Amino acid sequence: SDLARLISEGNINDAVNILPELTGPINNFFDKVLVMDKSAEIRDNRLSLLSDIWRTVSAAADFSKLSAV
Repeated sequence: SDLARLISEGNINDAVNILPELTGPINNFFDKVLVMDKSAEIRDNRLSLLSDIWRTVSAAADFSKLSAV
């Protein structure tokens, strides 16, 4: 992904600037996909996908520093 590439290149400013582009696809995922599926294989794959997304996004920004508005 562009985000992963920018992070690996050390271009954190541009990586942070494209984070808002992920809002739509991530919202769509949660609106249309049941993560905790009855099938353990499907559930584990979806949880793994979320873990990969979190690792990539958190490499660009420390979300623990955000405060509730």
